[in-house]
Amino acid sequence: MFEKKFGLKIQHGIQVIEAAKKEAQMLGVAEGSPVFLIERRSTLDTNQLLGVVRSVFLADRYKFKINLERSS
Repeated sequence: MFEKKFGLKIQHGIQVIEAAKKEAQMLGVAEGSPVFLIERRSTLDTNQLLGVVRSVFLADRYKFKINLERSS
């Protein structure tokens, strides 16, 4: 969408997934319940930061699958 609508090319993204506890209250569960805090940063081909997304998920309800592929 960013490329087609705005002519912006996303060059790089990094996502960090970590266990957290203090963010549990955001989901309305007991304080100290295990949750995942996920932060993603996207950068344009001009090296400018496009955006930062922070999400909180209940740790016992999610599975992450990561595909690793070698590029030439």
